[in-house]
Amino acid sequence: MSLRIASPVQFATVRTVVARRLDYLKRLVDRGKFSADGFLNTTKDLERFAIEFGNEEAESLRQHEFNHWFRLQDHWKAASTRKRVVAEILACLNWAAYDEEMIARNPIKRPRDLKHETEPLGFAADVDVYNMLLTKANNVMKLAIMFLRFTGARTGEMRNLTWDQVHLDGDAQHIQLDRHKTVNKTNQPRIIGLDTNAVALLSGMLAERKWAINIVFTNSDGCQWTRRAWCKSFQRLSERCGFEKLTAYSLRRGYVCDAIEAGVSTRQIADQVGHATTHEIDTRYGATTKFKISHVSKVAREIGDKRA
Repeated sequence: MSLRIASPVQFATVRTVVARRLDYLKRLVDRGKFSADGFLNTTKDLERFAIEFGNEEAESLRQHEFNHWFRLQDHWKAASTRKRVVAEILACLNWAAYDEEMIARNPIKRPRDLKHETEPLGFAADVDVYNMLLTKANNVMKLAIMFLRFTGARTGEMRNLTWDQVHLDGDAQHIQLDRHKTVNKTNQPRIIGLDTNAVALLSGMLAERKWAINIVFTNSDGCQWTRRAWCKSFQRLSERCGFEKLTAYSLRRGYVCDAIEAGVSTRQIADQVGHATTHEIDTRYGATTKFKISHVSKVAREIGDKRA
């Protein structure tokens, strides 16, 4: 007769998860991959979280209890600070679930009241901001913006994308870039996975293709976008929408934050956006004041409903 040994996942308390996370970040600091100041702020915030929920099983945390506790924290007054703290807590729980497998899932999402606070300029993760851009954009700009939002690609990758790099046949539709930013680090081609929205977008563009040029995204004259022309066009578009400092790169940041909230592992996110390591995801998106959380599948459904 064999005894069934319970998985440690069932007994991972919040205090244990926080301690492991801080130990992991401390090792990153020692290797120079995480700032000491950022580590101190993260330590203070996670310790407050651990004091309140320390002995509870991390996987069994209740959203309404977390929301109630978070709203009572008067020392986190600024909107940017509150968003940073939530980002750090979510990053901790996501790391425990998908990287360390200490818990089966992250039970916490962003408190709803934070989703309506004003976002810092230069960040286009909010669905309303994204939809406003689509409303004001012309057809060629709209296609490019949707692609950046659906894939997390760099703007340079979008501007230089050719049709022979797009693979829409088979079960695993993707884009393969042999020349890319991190090719010297990885020595491998960059693969951009395509979800159903991206596949539908590119398939529609291919079916209605009217320019002989091999470039996928062209300007209104059918020519390839230059870096300067694209930046100027997006700047004018953002100003028409009332966002003076909005950048196209914010669409890429929005994709990453959507993926984090959807529970995608940092390794998968890094592969999708073309990072050689997970360092950028762990540091910039785990504790940034510009962190914006929204569920990627919800965004896709809303956009799909509007396009239908």
